Amino acid sequence: MSKNNLRVKYQNKRNLLSENENNKLTELIIEQFTSHFELENKKIHLFLPIKKKGEINTFKLIERLFAINSTIVSSKSNFIKHTLTHFIITKDTKYSYNTFGIPEPENSIETSIKDIDIILIPLLVFDYIGNRIGYGKGFYDRFLSEVSDSCIKIGLSHFEANEELLPIDKHDIGLDFCVSPMRVYSFT
Repeated sequence: MSKNNLRVKYQNKRNLLSENENNKLTELIIEQFTSHFELENKKIHLFLPIKKKGEINTFKLIERLFAINSTIVSSKSNFIKHTLTHFIITKDTKYSYNTFGIPEPENSIETSIKDIDIILIPLLVFDYIGNRIGYGKGFYDRFLSEVSDSCIKIGLSHFEANEELLPIDKHDIGLDFCVSPMRVYSFT
């Protein structure tokens, strides 16, 4: 199946989830993530959820990370260059929504990505060796190509691994782990 067909298939699966089901899956994913990884005093980059796409609600994770002294980073998107600029999130951070419905931090301090310990990556589908498919613009592949080798790349998925290998391109960067509602997949 092509990347575009897989995108449509998994976005449709996600669209079929009720808000209640999505919230329940988000809670299970957050429980899996927080119980399987050492997060205290880490610098963690997370995506902010696009509600209309039914993404995992990472806002529910932010308070937990503040409680264990994690530094939280998120991004603003440049849709001309297809790049991300990264900012520290605090308890006082306000958010605005860009034209694609992506929440973005306002009045935040820009930060380097070189010392990020963990990156949480949005995706539509992943396979059992750590390949992933997102929305197809390459934002995260560009971002992941610039982080330190020690940075842990973790996908968050509503669904379990696709049974067949996904089609990949040379520039695609795989995951180290993926967290689903039922388990944590390791690809290292």
